[in-house]
Amino acid sequence: MLASSKVSTELHLKTETGDESSVDEKIFRLVSLQFRFFSNLSVPFRKSCGLFSKPTWRLFQLIFFLKNIIGDFSKSNTTYDFSFMFTTCYLPKEIKTSTEYLFVYQQINSYLLETKALLIDIEKQHRTNSKLYIKLKNIEDILISLNNFLSIICS
Repeated sequence: MLASSKVSTELHLKTETGDESSVDEKIFRLVSLQFRFFSNLSVPFRKSCGLFSKPTWRLFQLIFFLKNIIGDFSKSNTTYDFSFMFTTCYLPKEIKTSTEYLFVYQQINSYLLETKALLIDIEKQHRTNSKLYIKLKNIEDILISLNNFLSIICS
């Protein structure tokens, strides 16, 4: 398994205290990693799927939502550790073969599972009406649609 997916899948397991700050920090880490991954993926994805295709449009929506969440975190007075952002992120330069599509599919699938786990943590804290919860639900919907698109290609 590649290093980027190792870092990604260990995020949710790192802190299990359940208090609000740890959930917010996990959300910040996950959203930051997703933003870095999908921003770097946008050019090869656009080249392989086309600029005006629905999956490319959904990818740009995802990047927009992730950027909004990072902006919300930057407006708050809380500081977070950015050291995880300097880990190596492996991405294909072009997405042409089924192996490259499968890698992107698996990465999206792992991000989807982590997003669902964080949504469950937020629901446990009864914060389902918060803006953050609604934005994470939008991210989950977009990840599901990208996952469905790539599952068709990979099969």
